[in-house]
Amino acid sequence: MLIPLALLAPTLVPQTVAPTTEPSALPRVTFVEKVMLLPGAPVSFATAPLDGGPVPDLALVTISQVGSSYSSRLWVLEGLGDGTFQDAYVTGLGTQYSNGHTMRVVDFDADGWNDVSVPGYLSNGGLRFGDGTLVYDDPLYVPTVGGDRADHAFADYTGDGLLDALSLVRDLGGYFVDTAENDGNGGFTNLQFTDVAPYDTFHAHLVTADFDGGGLESDCAVTSSFGIELVDYPAFSSPIFAQGGPYGQAESADVDGDGDADLFATRTDTKGLESLLNDGAGNLTAASFAPLGERAEHVSLADMDLDGDLDAVATASDSDTVRIVWNDGLGGLRAAAPFPVGNFPTLVSLSDLDLDGDVDAVVANVLDKTLSVLLSTRH
Repeated sequence: MLIPLALLAPTLVPQTVAPTTEPSALPRVTFVEKVMLLPGAPVSFATAPLDGGPVPDLALVTISQVGSSYSSRLWVLEGLGDGTFQDAYVTGLGTQYSNGHTMRVVDFDADGWNDVSVPGYLSNGGLRFGDGTLVYDDPLYVPTVGGDRADHAFADYTGDGLLDALSLVRDLGGYFVDTAENDGNGGFTNLQFTDVAPYDTFHAHLVTADFDGGGLESDCAVTSSFGIELVDYPAFSSPIFAQGGPYGQAESADVDGDGDADLFATRTDTKGLESLLNDGAGNLTAASFAPLGERAEHVSLADMDLDGDLDAVATASDSDTVRIVWNDGLGGLRAAAPFPVGNFPTLVSLSDLDLDGDVDAVVANVLDKTLSVLLSTRH
C-alpha cells in the first residue's frame, strides 16, 4: 500500500555541513546534509530508480526492538528529484534480526523493472518483484543449504542470460558460498555450496565480478577477517586466489583502467581503505592504502569528481563521519577530510538524487535512527 510520509514519521531536517579545507592537490566537494528521521534503525537500504523515472528512489529496511523481539519492515520511498522523498510502501518482514545488511537492486525477472532483496530476509520473501508502482508484494524464496545468510549477490554465472543467486551463509561449520541457478520459471535449481572461511570469522562480505577474465561474471570474492578468497564457477570449491587479512567489506571495479576487475576493500586492522589490482587472471596485489584513522564500516564507489575514475566513499562509525577517498586513476588512493553525519554510520549509497550531474550520498545512521542525505557540489 502507498501511504503518505506524514503518517510514517520520516521527516527531513535541512542542515548545512561546512566544507572542509582540503590540500590544493585534492578536488573539493561540499555536502549539504538533510536528515531523515526514521521509525526504526536503518539496517539495509539502496537508492535506485524503482518507478521507471530517472530520479533515484529509496528502498529501506528498519528494525525496531520491542522487549526481546524485533520488528522489521521494508519501506519504499519515492524520490522527488531534490534529495527529498514522499509516499511509501511498507510491509513487515517478521520478527527476526538480519545479520546481512547489503540490499541488492536487480532486474531479476528481466521485465524492465528493478527488484529488491535483503540477505537476512530472503527466506522470508526478501527478493521482491517491482512493477513500477513502488509496491513490492511479490516475494520469492531463494534457497540455501542452511544457516544464517550474511550477504548475497545475483549474477549470470552460467552464461544463459538469467541472473543466478549466490549467498554467503554462516552455520556451525563455518562460512559457505551457496549457489542456486535460475531455472527461468521463477525458481531455482542445482543448489551447490563450498566452504570459504572458518566459523570464528568476522565482517564477511560477498562481491561478484569476472576476476579471471573468463568472460562471465562467474567469480565471487569473499572478504572477511580471515582474508580474501576468490572462487570461480563451476569449481567453486577450488579457489583461484587467496590472501590473508583481516579485511572488511569490499566493492569490485576497474580501479586502474586496464579492463580487469579490481577491488576496493576496507582493512579492519590498519583502519583504512586498500586498492587491490588484478593481473587479469584473478591474482590481486595491494597497490595503495588510504588511512582513515578509524574503522571503515562500508564503502561505495562512484566517480565523485567526474574525472573518469571511480572514487570511494567510506563510513567511519567510530567518528560518526564519512570520507571521500580519491582514486588517481591507477589505483593510488588519498583520503579527503571527514564529513560529519549521524550517530554510528554503517552504510552508504551513492547516486545523483537531485539530477544536477553531481554524485550525492545517503548514509544510514543506526544509533540515532536517521538517514543523512548528502547533496554534493564540486568546486
